[in-house]
Amino acid sequence: MDRAMPRKKIPTFPEFIDVSPELQVEIESFTHSFEPYSDFNFFSLYSWDTVSNRKVSILNNNLVAQMTDYETGEPLLSFLGTNNQVETIKSLIKHAQELGLSETLHYVPEVSVSKINDSFIIINEKRGDFDYLYSVKDIAELKGGKYSKKRQLTNVFIKNNPGAHFVQEDMSNIKSDTEILEILKNWQENKTNSDKECDLDHEPVAIDRLLKLKDKSKLILSYVLIEGKAVAFSIDEILPNKYALAHYSKFDTTYRGVNEYLNRRIATELIAKGVELWNWEQDLDLENLRYSKMSYLPTKFINKYSIALR
Repeated sequence: MDRAMPRKKIPTFPEFIDVSPELQVEIESFTHSFEPYSDFNFFSLYSWDTVSNRKVSILNNNLVAQMTDYETGEPLLSFLGTNNQVETIKSLIKHAQELGLSETLHYVPEVSVSKINDSFIIINEKRGDFDYLYSVKDIAELKGGKYSKKRQLTNVFIKNNPGAHFVQEDMSNIKSDTEILEILKNWQENKTNSDKECDLDHEPVAIDRLLKLKDKSKLILSYVLIEGKAVAFSIDEILPNKYALAHYSKFDTTYRGVNEYLNRRIATELIAKGVELWNWEQDLDLENLRYSKMSYLPTKFINKYSIALR
């Protein structure tokens, strides 16, 4: 009988360990105690490790992460927690200096700076890093004049595609990711042809990493089929405390209104699962992405900050 492999554990700072599936339970023991900050979510930490540079550590019982910039892939440090915040910040910045990393901490959750009162610490809001939270009830119902355009686009899609079929399933049951990769390919081509801002380098790799995970049982795949062809998909995660997190969502832009239709159908299903707030992550200061996210009228933002020493 084979012996069970020992479970990896997150080491104490200044030691770090690569983000891996074996650390999921321990990472979530930290993250599930707070609002769903997307950057510290396990699946986000793992899938966005597109250049094999993401690591975690424990400092003052806070979760420390060596992350990477979503656009450049450059390494940087951040932390999630409320313990000995000033000491934690100074230790991390000193460590960054020693390693030649950015001496500014990034993607720092609001909860991690809430108790700080130190004139030598500079804290700046980073609007492009804020997570967007939406009421799933609002998106499912699309009531009132403020959602009239979303309703119209949803109805246009239904009218033009009467045979469209919405499917949602646990990702652990997925036998093939061919359809998802085909939608992603079409999305990339449309973005390139229209010369719109988007991440064509790291995000496709991140999605592929997520799809190759062995255990995807906490993830839900939703997609839209037209005549057997997948034209839109979304990968979401049900979280504690009535939250859900949207990890990746892509659609074929040649089908007008398919995105609005998909979002509305997902929201309806999330309500049935007890979800009230849906996190669509940040906009990274990308103008088109910000416009799209704001058009759905977020209920609130989850604020994040950069931190440096004066």
